[in-house]
Amino acid sequence: MVQEREADFETELLLPPRIEDWVGPRHVARFVREFVGQLDLPKLGFTVRSPKATGRPGFSSGLLLCAWVYGFLTKQMSTRSLERACQCDMGAIWLTGNHQPDHSTLHGFFRDNRKVFKKLLKESALLACRMGLVDMKFVAIDGTKLKASASKDDVVMAKDLTIALAALDAQIEAYMAQLESAGDRPCDQLPESLADTQKLRETIARDLAELKELEASEFSPVDSDARLMQTRDGVRLALNAQAAVDSHSGIVLGSSVTSDANDSGQLNGLLDEVEANMSVRPDLTAVDTGYFSGDQIQTAEDEGRDIAVAMHGRAPREQPFHSWLFVHDAERDLLVCPIGGELPFQGVGKTHGGKDVVRRYHCADHEFCPFAQLCSKDPRGRTVEVADHREAVLRQWKRQKKLEHRENMKKRGAVVERVFGHVKRNLGVRQLEHRGLEAVAAVWAILLCVTNLRTIYKSWAATA
Repeated sequence: MVQEREADFETELLLPPRIEDWVGPRHVARFVREFVGQLDLPKLGFTVRSPKATGRPGFSSGLLLCAWVYGFLTKQMSTRSLERACQCDMGAIWLTGNHQPDHSTLHGFFRDNRKVFKKLLKESALLACRMGLVDMKFVAIDGTKLKASASKDDVVMAKDLTIALAALDAQIEAYMAQLESAGDRPCDQLPESLADTQKLRETIARDLAELKELEASEFSPVDSDARLMQTRDGVRLALNAQAAVDSHSGIVLGSSVTSDANDSGQLNGLLDEVEANMSVRPDLTAVDTGYFSGDQIQTAEDEGRDIAVAMHGRAPREQPFHSWLFVHDAERDLLVCPIGGELPFQGVGKTHGGKDVVRRYHCADHEFCPFAQLCSKDPRGRTVEVADHREAVLRQWKRQKKLEHRENMKKRGAVVERVFGHVKRNLGVRQLEHRGLEAVAAVWAILLCVTNLRTIYKSWAATA
């Protein structure tokens, strides 16, 4: 008669005698060990502790890094869950040699090396390149909002602080004026109510000064780097995370995290990182309309980069007198409008933001133009501002009409959104557990690194 199997706790040997044999040849833990083993950890900047004469021996950087990478690959990302994995998960037990580091040790390693963790993304991209998974022909760039570990209810707004500061100043002045009118001599110690008011005023003034230094309109005392941003769940405290992805196999080549909710100034900085990581310039880089910036487009052209920028909602469609339709005559230094009118050069000025220097051209014949009301509502006539990057923007606009460009934009979304979907849906990271720009940048780099390793592992397992 066939008997059911029961656990035999009296058996002296339940596992193979060697730790090396505890996992199979294609186990993901072996792949993690090979990846970390080929890294030069001291050269990358990971801390290497010198031996001490007394005390318990510490864990090596290689052992703790293996645990962290394995934890992110298997969705065990917090220090507590990673500690449990080192006690219960056979892959983590095998990687750590059954040493079982605790959560405090794991946290200390991350805290001391979070600046270096960002370099793991580069190493994973280089490994993919050596395996032939990267061709650099088409790179897609996009950003996503990562909700911060803070509530928007705690946000302090600069305008509210300014109003509160003015009210406290008025309250203090009124009290001092009352004392002066009563003829009382100033006392050495302020009344308790006024002392509390003065203390509150100093706190508000300090917060305002910090906001001014950060050049921000809001401030979270829980996470000073987080900003109010529009997410799929509404306005939340978040950080803007960027990624550059190779289209050949979806390998992430570069990343960044910023407090700026706008993507328009991120393009060339991210391309600088991609080129520094891979030592090769992409043949073509595609971005969505959020990255549209005349300065960024001009800088990319100056650097010799081939970029394709979507311009949905920016290019002239139903606007017959859009400024881009005015042709510049360089010889006579004037603009020619769509119906043939001329706008002579008027002078040099700055944009409303005061950042860009522009040349202004003004229509002198607006009083006799039959389309004056359609062209401009200004009774003085149409004025067109021309920045240095105008020609570069016009070249991008003309590119929009090509079928190849539209196909590249569709391809861009499919390439980069897959990575964000994996991070948020498969890995379950929609809200951050870490605070501060440096810690979040490290976590974002590890998330993208393990996304690369997941792709590389498939090729590795096929030949293991």
